[in-house]
Amino acid sequence: MDNLRPALLLALSGWAGSTLADIWTEPNPLRREALVDGRDFSYGSEAFLNRLSYHHLSDQPTTDRDGVRGTAGSVTGDELFVDIHLQKTLDFTDERHAVILRMQRFEDFDGRFDRQIVGFARRLGNDWRIALAGDVRGSKAETDIQLEASWTPDAARLLRLTYIRPEAFYNEKGADSSRYRDEPQIWFLHYRNRPDGGIHTEIAINLSPSATFEDPQAGLLAEGRQLRLMANGSLPARDWRLSARIELEDTDRSFDWRDPPAADADQFRRRMHAVDVSARLGLHRLAPTVGARHFRLEEDGWLGASTASTGRIRHDEVTLYASLTFTRGDRHSWQPTVYLSDIDADRALDLQPARSRSKSGFAGKLALPWRYTVNEAQGAVLTVNPTLKLHEMAFGGGNVQLHWPL
Repeated sequence: MDNLRPALLLALSGWAGSTLADIWTEPNPLRREALVDGRDFSYGSEAFLNRLSYHHLSDQPTTDRDGVRGTAGSVTGDELFVDIHLQKTLDFTDERHAVILRMQRFEDFDGRFDRQIVGFARRLGNDWRIALAGDVRGSKAETDIQLEASWTPDAARLLRLTYIRPEAFYNEKGADSSRYRDEPQIWFLHYRNRPDGGIHTEIAINLSPSATFEDPQAGLLAEGRQLRLMANGSLPARDWRLSARIELEDTDRSFDWRDPPAADADQFRRRMHAVDVSARLGLHRLAPTVGARHFRLEEDGWLGASTASTGRIRHDEVTLYASLTFTRGDRHSWQPTVYLSDIDADRALDLQPARSRSKSGFAGKLALPWRYTVNEAQGAVLTVNPTLKLHEMAFGGGNVQLHWPL
């Protein structure tokens, strides 16, 4: 059972299958605050169950298409899980050039972050588009530069290649003596093929090679690298659609201190994986879906200035879940979903033992998303999703989603 921790997915009814949603299909630049400060909030034992129950219920619009794609839900009394992506392309009259606008508000294992992308694109023939874009900030030192090429021969297929230079002008424009010895760069590849009714495949790779940041005032030399990988696929089997998805992250960091804050504060290591399998009977009027998910997060070493401690974090979770979809008229639907999780969570902070936590056992949620088509022509859907905790018989938090292709 320790090696089999599963969770139920609605892959083809729009279930993202990812605890941290769209960060897998968007470039995820190395952030200086992630390297130095780390995550500024803690994961409780039900943190990932809550996030899973707020996953995107619509698969359109995808993050590479124009539209609004957002979900926000309460994970604690004072914290929201927020995943919002907005993209709009403004085409020139010649239909070859365009301005691209993207607003992204995401969360990853290093914390919450925003990106405001402005870019200029040019089409090459009918299938290719190249773009120069950036996360433009008031401080030139914090501006990211992004080059992108995308291939979309039809509605089913996409190939996207992106190269990013985070804080490209930091060494020249920074206000203090800190600097990058080895400047960060990100390579991102995303391929998707979703033909109607056939075999679906998708892969995304986000590679951040080794980067080194020096802060003489803090007496710190920090080095970090990261690899993120997502792959999923599905295929028809008689009346069922069978799906599988895997997510992996490998992060390594090292720290050279003038005055070490603690023993073993010279390194950090994160290993994460999630494996999802699901089956959906799409031809049935209730579209029943069942599945399983195994999620594991392991972190060791210096957790960053935000936590100010070395430590050890382990989260191992199996969630089984199932759903039905009840259609009410042309615009309304109701999709009750049950989640049953076996959770083993442990947080040990060497310098802050009062914040250490350990909890194992069962947790369950009942999600009751009501979905309403607010614009039939564009396929825009508003979702209101109250949840209940089954292990406590108490309110489990609310979630609102908006998916609006433009």
